[in-house]
Amino acid sequence: MKRLLIYLLCAVFALSCSKPAQPAPEPQQPEREDENGLAFAALSVINMREEPSYPAELGTQALMGTPLKVHYHDNDYWVNVETPDGYKAWVNDMAIVPIDQARLDAWKASKRVIVTNYYSFFVDAPKPGAQHVSDAVWGDIVEYVAPAGKYIKVKLPDGKEAFIPATDVMDLKQWVASRKAVVPADASQAAIEQARRLIIETAKAFLGVPYLWAGTSIKGVDCSGFSKSVYFLNGYMLLRNASQQYKTGEPVDVSQGLDTSSRPTWSSSAAKPRPRSRNASPTWPSIWATARSSIPRCWCASTASSKASPTIIRANLSAPAASSATRTAARASFR
Repeated sequence: MKRLLIYLLCAVFALSCSKPAQPAPEPQQPEREDENGLAFAALSVINMREEPSYPAELGTQALMGTPLKVHYHDNDYWVNVETPDGYKAWVNDMAIVPIDQARLDAWKASKRVIVTNYYSFFVDAPKPGAQHVSDAVWGDIVEYVAPAGKYIKVKLPDGKEAFIPATDVMDLKQWVASRKAVVPADASQAAIEQARRLIIETAKAFLGVPYLWAGTSIKGVDCSGFSKSVYFLNGYMLLRNASQQYKTGEPVDVSQGLDTSSRPTWSSSAAKPRPRSRNASPTWPSIWATARSSIPRCWCASTASSKASPTIIRANLSAPAASSATRTAARASFR
């Protein structure tokens, strides 16, 4: 009897230590590719990450109304997209609205407004205290529907109609025309000085905005995101990262010093192509619009790292949109 009890105890112990049978894992589904997929950024600011995961590093941001090219869907709810300046990253599918080419063409042909206040709200009725539909930040772009007293009725990228105070937005075409920081190559010295003042004034408007790694909005910026945002709000679209921004343009020899009160003397030779990072200029045509034959230029304050021949980089945006050396100006892209 004692021996039988020992056998029973050993059997119970063995069963408690054994692992239960595991169900066979489901086959992993491959990422779905969208060869011609398009989408709009649907939130005031969408966060784009380097991997399809919330803990992943933030890569960049995109503002409401930004057209995006869709590359892949993963097995969950993440989508790999590409911004108009060529940056590829992952975004939660709740932050975008899938569209087709016809919808994009209709959007580009529509009357639109751009948010010109730091912060605002889209609301469900044209009156104080109305229910919020979405927040809005400086640079968001939505479709114009109709005036509504002290408000403007608009259509958001997801198709919802809402209202925003008329003082917080501006007609997009009028806004583009007002960007005096965009000057032609043969601009007068007075026009150049005005452009410099506008760039600096916009930069000062970001005083107090918190630092955010990969941020490109009034909610938070990093160093290159700050430069990108300042120039975007003055009619230019720069590449995303500092390592890309400083390579864009033509080098200017300043080894003998530079008189900032006058126009610099440009070097006779164009900048040589340099290796690009994986998020450099896109090879697919810009989905904003085709650049005009002569895109205006502006002056940058970036400096190259060469010790032998100090240079200042001028933003040269006169090449076609798909060029590996230059980018499409936002002034042309909005049209």
